[in-house]
Amino acid sequence: MAPIEVDAKPKAKVKKRKSEDSEDSQIEVDAKPKAKVKKNKSGDSKIEVDAKPKAKVKKNKSEDSNESTKKKKEKIAKDPNAPKRNMNAYIHYCNGNREHIMASRPNLNFGEITKVVSANWKALSSWERAIWDAKAAADKQRYQKDLADYKDSDQYAKWQASQMEESKPASSDSTSVDNIKKKKPKRNVAAFMHYSKGTRDDVKANQPDLSFGEIAKALSVNWKALTDQERAVWDEKAAADKVRYQNELAEYQSFEATVQDIVDAKMPAKEK
Repeated sequence: MAPIEVDAKPKAKVKKRKSEDSEDSQIEVDAKPKAKVKKNKSGDSKIEVDAKPKAKVKKNKSEDSNESTKKKKEKIAKDPNAPKRNMNAYIHYCNGNREHIMASRPNLNFGEITKVVSANWKALSSWERAIWDAKAAADKQRYQKDLADYKDSDQYAKWQASQMEESKPASSDSTSVDNIKKKKPKRNVAAFMHYSKGTRDDVKANQPDLSFGEIAKALSVNWKALTDQERAVWDEKAAADKVRYQNELAEYQSFEATVQDIVDAKMPAKEK
């Protein structure tokens, strides 16, 4: 019987090494080569090792794709002063029944309690569920009212300004369309809004326990109780604000038209 010969050449694997600036390759040798047994005409066997390396190449992600992925994972900043969002009927039901289930069945863990609450919710009749639907509808109205009042407040204006400052690019073209839109003047507000902004801090200082919505209600009551002479002060502020807006809007529209003329002048004749 002929001696068995083993090919000493092992199979090689090519593996990409992670690198920020380059895509260098690193060769790793597989210590266990695959052997194939072949018989010759005389019946003797010979083991041959597959010497052809099989390379698996994995390309590193580019910097652009990494940046886009990071941007997608970035969370939108949450306004800490914004009113609490409304909840749907099921969440109101959970909040109203969870403690009762925990007291009656103390051996259940949080996940099991959630399953029990869900099963009970599905078993409710239409008139029983209508109670929680009404709570959800009232909560939605509360949130919409509080949000509208909050957007008219100084706190919201400061928050928006801080977010615009953080998102402002390091350098930009002063004649770009985006920058023109940012320069658009702020609209004028009614006399009541001037009154609310001017007296909200006093109401908060005198009644610190009031919520945002309750403060808005107190301002509305105080506004209705003003005399004609007292209200005239805020009417004058509103009138002056309207004149301010009209003048700034005229300047803005003139500036926008000038920039558009410059853009049209630089545009090739075919594109026009």
